[in-house]
Amino acid sequence: PIALKHLEKAAALRPKASRLLRNLGLLHQKTGDEETCIQYLEKAALANPQDAVTRELLGRIYRDRNEYKAAAQYYLEMVALTHGFTDEAIEFGEMLLKGRLTEPGTKLFTAVIATLEKSTDAKKRIVDICMKYHEWEFSKNLLNSLVRQYPADFGFEFRLGEVYENLIDFD
Repeated sequence: PIALKHLEKAAALRPKASRLLRNLGLLHQKTGDEETCIQYLEKAALANPQDAVTRELLGRIYRDRNEYKAAAQYYLEMVALTHGFTDEAIEFGEMLLKGRLTEPGTKLFTAVIATLEKSTDAKKRIVDICMKYHEWEFSKNLLNSLVRQYPADFGFEFRLGEVYENLIDFD
């Protein structure tokens, strides 16, 4: 494509222009060259450590390739940079827990929670996901923190009771 010719010429003039590198990556993705796409997006991420959009793109690509650990790293970086991708990060965290990738899933949830100040809805959603996949210890720690933070919240108190109920060992 003619666009590729001009973008590559621009890249020769400014090899660390992150937006240009991202555009080159996306253009290669459109042509079906995913490996070159990833190379350009990774260069763009290195060129601009504050670029959450490129990290989100890399996270999606790796997620779609079932390379969940690489995807999780980019999602973690993205969440640390912006609040704009909270829903997508939560959905990916659930995908990780469903696939029994507990550590990257709970790390991602911890990062999302750290960026949320007053939003109890997203925190409740994370609790529900963790309970759904029987992540009792993570749920217990998270809910204990939330009960301290929101002492009058019935839902958090109730869920914490349910978690302790599931942690009881009758043997």
